[in-house]
Amino acid sequence: MKHSMFISTTQAIHVIKDLENKYRLQRRAHKYSLQKIEDLTSVSHWKVSYFETGHGITLLNYIRILRPIDAVKPFIKAIFGASWEQDYNYICKMSDDELIRSIGQQVKMLRIKQQKTQEEISRCAILSMPTLSKLERGHINISLLSFIKLIQALKGKELTGF
Repeated sequence: MKHSMFISTTQAIHVIKDLENKYRLQRRAHKYSLQKIEDLTSVSHWKVSYFETGHGITLLNYIRILRPIDAVKPFIKAIFGASWEQDYNYICKMSDDELIRSIGQQVKMLRIKQQKTQEEISRCAILSMPTLSKLERGHINISLLSFIKLIQALKGKELTGF
């Protein structure tokens, strides 16, 4: 996939559907009810249910939902590589603000490593430049769909393996 191409929303939705299915299987394997996930994550029952039924969710809520069933590790590794795997316990203890800042820094580092401008990446991911800028500075939380499209644009390929 070339960076000049748009990242298909359909591709990103396919990734999310895969994430939803794996999450449901892991939650059931842990025998956690939706109420238990809400109690452990501070993500409301309806948001967890909304995610499980194929609807949108923010990146931060998705990470919160995955933490109790120890399923966030493959997601983080697939996005940021092995360096984040080493810091997994630290990442899971981060506050929401710290996590958003850290993710923003990782996004910026990936973009710079690819020698791409915010304009090039935002156009490819179909994300506004102000939104990308705010994300890189750790000022906003974006939808999981937008985040997957952004990471696919940065990595130049469809995300798989989690």
